[in-house]
Amino acid sequence: MEIVFEALRVVGHRLPKQIRAAVSIVGVLVIGQAAVEAGMVSAPMVVAVTVTGIASFSITRYKAGMA
Repeated sequence: MEIVFEALRVVGHRLPKQIRAAVSIVGVLVIGQAAVEAGMVSAPMVVAVTVTGIASFSITRYKAGMA
């Protein structure tokens, strides 16, 4: 799940600014829902990856965010 999250971040940075946010949000929702319905991951795991991703944006120093 963490790899998928990072891939969506990279894709989001490469898209035009006008559609970046919409594609990122929709992509995360669709991929997360599909993974849970397919039984690949559990819903709590999706929540944990989401919290981790949001927390990584709140850390201002690059090295601290990669720890």
